[in-house]
Amino acid sequence: LARLDAQARKAAADEILVDAKDRLTERIQPKAVAVLKQTPVDLWARLAKGRASALLNATRELKADLEALRVEGAPLEAAVRELDVASRNAIVSAARGEALHVQEKMRRKFESLFKFDE
Repeated sequence: LARLDAQARKAAADEILVDAKDRLTERIQPKAVAVLKQTPVDLWARLAKGRASALLNATRELKADLEALRVEGAPLEAAVRELDVASRNAIVSAARGEALHVQEKMRRKFESLFKFDE
């Protein structure tokens, strides 16, 4: 019975971590895309600050949820590390998406200016 309880807690903890990663991505990506579109001088500092803020809040929520399930020690720290990786991935994903968007705009502009069939 104790083994089933541990397995159920692990499954619940895994689900909480997946939800936390999704919420973190939802917090980071729209703000990151907005900053990327502005391309300010302090672009990377702003992205890092936004990521750190979102990660702090998400980590706090994740720890509270997992501690309620009595998940402590190494598994809790591993979940927090995964959340950190997810925050970095959210920034990278937003940057790649915006870069592809800009690249496509540049391609269309180039093609409109230089017609190869003329």
